[in-house]
Amino acid sequence: MNFTKNTLRNVQRTTIFPILGWGTLLAAPIELTDPSFESNSGGDMTAGGWNNDLFPDWEGFNGQSSGEAFEEYIGGFSSEGTDHVGMATSYYIWQDTGVAFEPNKTYQLTVGVGNRDAGYSPAGNVSVYAILNSAENLGLNGNLFTTADVLLDPALLAYETFDAGTEVPTGAFADATPLQFTTTDAVPAGTIVVLLGDNSPSGRSHFDNIRLETVIIGDNDEDGLPIQWEIDNGLDDSDDGSINPANGPDGDPDDDGRTNKEELDSKTLPNKADSDDDGLNDGQEESAGTNPLNPDTDGDGLKDGVESNTGTFVGASDTGTDPLDSDTDGDGLKDGVESNTGTFVGPADSGTNPLDADTDKDGRTDSTEISNGSNPLVFEEFEGNLIALGDYSFENNSLNPGGWGNDLSIEWEGRDGSNSGQAFEEYIDGFAAEGTDHIGMATGYYIWQDTAVSILPNTTYRLSVSVGNRNAGYSVIGNESTYAILSTDENLGVDGNLFTTFEVLEDSSVLAAGSWDAGTNVPEGTFAAAPPLEFQTEGVVPEGTLVVLLGDNSPSGRSHFDNVRLEIVGPTDTTPRIENLSLDIKNGFIDFDAANLVAGRRYHIASADNLSTFVAIFDSEFEASGVNEEVSVEIDFESQRKSFIRIVEGAVPAR
Repeated sequence: MNFTKNTLRNVQRTTIFPILGWGTLLAAPIELTDPSFESNSGGDMTAGGWNNDLFPDWEGFNGQSSGEAFEEYIGGFSSEGTDHVGMATSYYIWQDTGVAFEPNKTYQLTVGVGNRDAGYSPAGNVSVYAILNSAENLGLNGNLFTTADVLLDPALLAYETFDAGTEVPTGAFADATPLQFTTTDAVPAGTIVVLLGDNSPSGRSHFDNIRLETVIIGDNDEDGLPIQWEIDNGLDDSDDGSINPANGPDGDPDDDGRTNKEELDSKTLPNKADSDDDGLNDGQEESAGTNPLNPDTDGDGLKDGVESNTGTFVGASDTGTDPLDSDTDGDGLKDGVESNTGTFVGPADSGTNPLDADTDKDGRTDSTEISNGSNPLVFEEFEGNLIALGDYSFENNSLNPGGWGNDLSIEWEGRDGSNSGQAFEEYIDGFAAEGTDHIGMATGYYIWQDTAVSILPNTTYRLSVSVGNRNAGYSVIGNESTYAILSTDENLGVDGNLFTTFEVLEDSSVLAAGSWDAGTNVPEGTFAAAPPLEFQTEGVVPEGTLVVLLGDNSPSGRSHFDNVRLEIVGPTDTTPRIENLSLDIKNGFIDFDAANLVAGRRYHIASADNLSTFVAIFDSEFEASGVNEEVSVEIDFESQRKSFIRIVEGAVPAR
């Protein structure tokens, strides 16, 4: 017999450290309106939102709604409430309290200053906070055009500067050194004016939680503890500890293992063992490395006191998780949502184990299952085979909170080529399905990735994507976030003829497509898994390779995508078959198509004169270059009246 083959892929993880104020009530607060910049949000500004209009509580140099100073909500980036004020280089804002100065008083201005990231708050940041006795020369009607000009004004009574880029952890706020100004018998004319400004060479300044008080200064008993601090915390300001040791710098009236002097320095409360009410006293927090002024140091939704760091989950009051790691098991879910109840309620209560990245042991992390719409608590017999997608959750550009980049990673291509600005990776804190970053794109735009994986016969593919609703302005009702599987990308991009997502959907290369209205189906400020898109091939498959496409087909707004997965989710029949068999008795050949092959695999032909004793034809081995191959087997019909032919996967067995 003779044989011929004719043709044939954390966290970054960012931990936010919100720093509280001084922790004590000072002698006499002076009222400031909207001191933490919450009023203009209307109570409903969502993460990633901003508002340029600070008026009427605060005034800006360029008047109302100038855009040089703005309230913004960056999740986790504030000192009090959710919002803060940001301002451009050299800009300033102010508030006239209308309160006259009094003689022999010390006024103290305390402000929270933020370090957004190295791009916005570079080292050398000069955040300015000041007390003036007049606003006459400020703003459009004055003659002071920059913060540097203000610092030369005669109305300036006192000011301080603070380098947030050096002194504050990235992504956090901290109280700057308080500014104090003391009057004498002769008081300044005018009223108390509070000013916030930026005097940096570049970047921005961010302020929050502005407090103005009158305080008592000095140290009557010379014990190193300020009079006002001792009064506010119930200590005797005339006893240095000689009478009652609890009043002195080495005293520990709350028995938390921290002396009064240590509590003063760390801004914790000397008469309250657990300053932040998280279940750990201040001394325990010092030993554990947690923040005694933040009940949830790692921002995972669990108080520090329940995160025992034992590695054993006992219950809600002893989770065994790490209080310094928001995702102890590294599965993409914060510890606080992994309640370990065994019942999946939703992304905010997954019921999974915070100490096990793959609770149901099915080979996929808990967050991946939630993003893809499967149950992270149920082991499925066929969990699928992931097809590698490069940068599937858009993390490769390593952005900081609030940052974005137009240049996608090399794995993804955009309609207008690289760095077009129509598709961009962005990091809006808390607004992602996996990791920290996601992809956003303008109306009508699309991006794609060619997996270079051949399409198999009799196979079910599933494309899973998470779609985001940033807010009503970006993700309007009627949003059509589109995701599709194609067999080729030859008509896409600058070298193709498909200029919009709408046109792509009309193209013959589309194997399956779906769209989802994030504006209606997804809560604002979150991502959710869109209905998975499935495509099943038959015995004859389309030519080409699997191409994943993401696009926006909305009338307005944007689409946001994250956590893109392509997988085989149905049994794949790769049993080779013989089709279109014919006999050429005159020339002594059996001709047929070897079908349902997998490109790159090796096969051989076996023959027999009955159905039980097949023998491999020694020179029949071949490597499939496609799904179908034309095969001819030479047969001596004179000596072999009956002939049975079989195609077998694998090499010809050694003799």
